[in-house]
Parts: sequence; C-alpha cells; structure tokens
Amino acid sequence: MLRVVTFTIALCGLTLGVPACRMARAPQTSMQSFSLRVLTYNINASAPLTDESLRAIREANADLVCLQEVRSDAETRLRNEFRRTYPHVFSLATPGGWDGLLILSRHKLRRQRALPKTPESWFPAMAADVSTPAGDIQVLNVHLRPRVADFGGVLVGHFVVGPMHERELAAHLAMFDTDRPLLVIGDMNAADDEPAMKYMNQRGLASALAPFDSASPTFIGKYRRIPVRGRVDHIMHSRHFRATEAAVIDNRGSDHLPVTARLEWN
Repeated sequence: MLRVVTFTIALCGLTLGVPACRMARAPQTSMQSFSLRVLTYNINASAPLTDESLRAIREANADLVCLQEVRSDAETRLRNEFRRTYPHVFSLATPGGWDGLLILSRHKLRRQRALPKTPESWFPAMAADVSTPAGDIQVLNVHLRPRVADFGGVLVGHFVVGPMHERELAAHLAMFDTDRPLLVIGDMNAADDEPAMKYMNQRGLASALAPFDSASPTFIGKYRRIPVRGRVDHIMHSRHFRATEAAVIDNRGSDHLPVTARLEWN
C-alpha cells in the first residue's frame, strides 16, 4: 500500500509540474453568477424607529441597505438588531436625524467618506466602495433636498428645486469614476420624469424599479394635513448591471415605503 501511495504522489508531481498534488485554488465568484440585492429606505426622523421598519429591513434580506433620515438612537437600535446580518456599517447618523445617513452591508466597505453639501443642498451625502466577491462597486447614498424653495415654500419649490437636484447630483457624481460599477441610491425627492432622474439617465444610470413598476408611490404622507403621495425613492445603476427584480414594499413603518431590487452583472 505504501508503494502505491508513493507512486501516486510522484505521478501527480510529474503530470502537473507542481509539488506533489498541490490543490488548485478555487476561482473567484464570476460576474455572471453574482447578484446583489439592494434596499433603500427613508425611515423618517420625526419619530423613533418603528418595529415595522425593522421588519421591512429584515424581510427584504438585502445584501446592501441604504437608509436616510437616521437618528442616533435609530443607529444604535439598527446596529444591535443586525450586528450579525450586516457586520459592515458606515454611519452619518445625527441626533435630529433629518440629515442622517447609514449603510448596512454584508460585504466589506472601503473608502467610506462623507460628501459635503452643495450650496443649494440641505443634506450631505455618503459614499463607499462595496467589496463583493465579483469586484468593487461604488455606492452613493443620497437624500436630496425637499421640494421647498428657500423663498416661497412648496409652491415656488415645484418650479425651482428640480434644477437644484440636478446640480446637487452633478457635484456628487463628479467625485466618481462613472466607467466603474456605480449605484446611486436614496431619497431623491424627485419623480422618474424630473431633472434629477433625466440627468442620471444622461450619465448612463438606469432605474432598477421602473421596468417592473412604473407607477407605485414610495412616499405616502401629509403636508399641512393634506395627503401627499410621491415616487421619490430610487435605486439607479450603471450599465454594468441589469435589474432582474424590483419592487416597492408595502410596509407603513415610515412615511416612505422601502424599495428593493436584485441586480446582476451585465
């Protein structure tokens, strides 16, 4: 028996040209076999984080979660609730939460950074590279200013804020390499046909949700007791991806509804 084993090892060395039967390294995950499930959700800073919102995040089972309006107390609860599911966290949570942002990820986050507010914006943005088995993905998590003008309120804002959104996004995207895989995610306070979205389309970014649902609102709230609905939360992806699933989740834990998408590499 010893002779047989010795002969086998020697043969392996001769055939493969490597020391006795060294095992080949497993290949990395190919782009074709990799998918990423993404969730964006404005969790509403006007009240404590709700159990319903936690349930929406848990049941979405996303690999990458981008949150807006994150209060410091909400960040603490999110970290405690999802410390095993999402070991990688990048937080810009604030006590008031209106300008708070958070990323939860199953994959390692690199190059985490806060992006400064533009002259016209109300909130900062956050950026990171997500290190997936198929390669790094640039992620921009945004909360664009509400449709409220500095002078004239909502009525004037309806006419003037759209171009502000476009300039805000242009300033942020100038910091990214748009030839590399890129996701722009968040509460954009803009509908599909408004300047911000058209600008991103021109930059080669497509909506993950639109091919599957072109009408559902993602905001259901009130303005001065008047019911308001809007389609303002978006997952935008570069040409490197294609969306294979997307949906608005019917969960009323916030005045926004969560939006989820499954992305595969093109």
